[in-house]
Amino acid sequence: MVKVGYNVSYNIDDMKAMNEKFKLAFHALEELCEKGASKLGIHDEKLYVSWCWWFIQGVHRYYYGENRTKVSEFIKKTFYDYFIFYDMILSCIKHEQKTLNCVEAEKIKEENIVLIEKWNKGLTLLKGLYKTDIVISSIYEDICSKLSQLLPSELLHSK
Repeated sequence: MVKVGYNVSYNIDDMKAMNEKFKLAFHALEELCEKGASKLGIHDEKLYVSWCWWFIQGVHRYYYGENRTKVSEFIKKTFYDYFIFYDMILSCIKHEQKTLNCVEAEKIKEENIVLIEKWNKGLTLLKGLYKTDIVISSIYEDICSKLSQLLPSELLHSK
């Protein structure tokens, strides 16, 4: 652990562990990109795709108390935590220049750029699924906008 300034420190092992937690939490958004829009649920602080038949999916979601509001609130809260984490990665890179921590943080950032693109696509699909629900659609729109701001400008212009 390297101390920076007064009380700020960057523990790269903690950052790697947190990165894995976010990857697992949002993996279902990547699945949506591959297989198309579907309903999501939450289990063990992770999103999952409910690929069941429509009737069984409804019973399953009712039994576990899952609904679009609960899922959207989980996504909103978890992404806002993610944005803080991503800022920490950028801060580490800025303050730990030419150190092993900087190199490792750069690797995490590069991996996250790829993930952000996938998560953004998954949220866009999800937003389309709930386009008639203005509140939920706007939550997903807000997160997509914030994710797009994290992407390098050359990726945004190539689309």
